[in-house]
Amino acid sequence: MTIHYLGFLFFVIKVTLIFHSINICVVNFCNCM
Repeated sequence: MTIHYLGFLFFVIKVTLIFHSINICVVNFCNCM
């Protein structure tokens, strides 16, 4: 149960970081190119 929870938490953090990176890329489009 604990391992499954940690895996889910890691997945949420990874998705959040990816979404945050895409959001920064959209805001700073010139810097992303």
